Amino acid sequence: MAAGCTSEADKINNLVFGAVKKDPLFLWHPAWVIEVSNIETRLGGIYPEAAASLSHALRGENIPSTAVSDAINVALASGWQASSDGVGYVKPITNSTLKLWVTFSQTKESKVLAMTFIGLKA
Repeated sequence: MAAGCTSEADKINNLVFGAVKKDPLFLWHPAWVIEVSNIETRLGGIYPEAAASLSHALRGENIPSTAVSDAINVALASGWQASSDGVGYVKPITNSTLKLWVTFSQTKESKVLAMTFIGLKA
């Protein structure tokens, strides 16, 4: 690829990660959070069929039992909607044919509220 050219995968990655990192749900850090970690999986590369995704983990010592429902409330308040299959929540990415999908999980043992954001074709 010539210098200055951007592949379709790079464009999608930029759209997905840019949309996630500006979203109020991603920016939400409740008082109990002591550490945040993110792992990006980019479209293309070793697994070209994989979707662009971002795993977002909020760690805390005293995660309330309401952490997932609190996160869902933040999602709903910022424009996310329940997905048609009832698994996770979706939100269109502005000015694109893509949408974001997010799921939540909470583990008391590892003291983590995990969110997985995935970019999908709308």
